[in-house]
Amino acid sequence: MVNNKIEPSKHFQVFPYAGLYHAVIPSAECEGLFSLLRLSADYTYVLRVKKLGVSDSFLIEKGTFQWNPSKNLLTLSGKGPGSNKFLFEKGNFVLLDPSGRRPEGDEAERASFIFYPFPMVMKEIRWKLVEINGKPLPSEESYRQPPYIFFPVYENAVHGFDGCNAFRGQAKVNENSIEITDIVSTKVYCAQVTIDKSFIQNLQDARSYTGNETELTFLKDGKPTLRFVAVY
Repeated sequence: MVNNKIEPSKHFQVFPYAGLYHAVIPSAECEGLFSLLRLSADYTYVLRVKKLGVSDSFLIEKGTFQWNPSKNLLTLSGKGPGSNKFLFEKGNFVLLDPSGRRPEGDEAERASFIFYPFPMVMKEIRWKLVEINGKPLPSEESYRQPPYIFFPVYENAVHGFDGCNAFRGQAKVNENSIEITDIVSTKVYCAQVTIDKSFIQNLQDARSYTGNETELTFLKDGKPTLRFVAVY
């Protein structure tokens, strides 16, 4: 993606609305553009965009942004998710068209262009398992595929792989809690994989989580049980 540098605004020593924002933007090319925008206090940003139903990976754009406090207007140095202009309104960033106007359409469609604050990212990211109960995964095991989990944005579900078998279950994710139930999996036998049962059991036992857009940890009774890293 293009990264034409824009000098940060000098109106603030630090940007007042730093944080992580997300949206699913309508697109004629796919089911939607799942977009994660990290705005930092030093006027730098990271934008990750994924074409739903088309790609399993994210396009990543990094750069600086300009902030006009008198107009509540933010402009990225790069292309952005179809546009690089945003209007800050009621705690959210509204994606404007390239000319700086609101997208046309009915209210439901316009709402899809709103980037909401997102304190914890879990959806549409492949989370690779790296620890179980505080211990790294056994390096000597021959996994058919590295263990991971994945939460689709439009479903209350979880997909994944336990090192030997693919699985799927129901997932209820709230701001501070998680409940994974009804896991079913394929029935391949793998004598060289030993973590599969512990992985699945810890998923079902998890009741809360912590993390950000790069790391995710599941907990039971306040104790970490599974740790993952994001694979974009």
